[in-house]
Amino acid sequence: MTPWGEEKEQLTFMTVIDMTQKKKAKTLPDPNSRGKWQRISTYGGSLAENMTQAIARDLLVDAMWVIEAEGIELVFHVHDEVVAEVKQDRAQHALERMEALMSVAPVWAAGLPLAAEGWRGKRYRK
Repeated sequence: MTPWGEEKEQLTFMTVIDMTQKKKAKTLPDPNSRGKWQRISTYGGSLAENMTQAIARDLLVDAMWVIEAEGIELVFHVHDEVVAEVKQDRAQHALERMEALMSVAPVWAAGLPLAAEGWRGKRYRK
């Protein structure tokens, strides 16, 4: 049932829900629902967002492999950022190489426009 009272087909799936979030999750009646294991609905926007985030993750991991193959040791990553720790006299070169390498689409994403922008500093900042 839509918020405006229209009955409509929808895509649903089973998932584990924190019971404090049950109202927010829009659980649906299902004979297989037990405790935290509940059926919820989704919609196109949510699916598109998840696919976009999954592809972005794949692009980041691919870039991480390429950067490390270049000899730049990564120490961690956060969302769409990779962080390397290099000697100060190599920092500018490492930054430029990382930006260049992250701006090249992998073979499986040929034609995808990519750009990367970075900075260097003594400490990580968001």
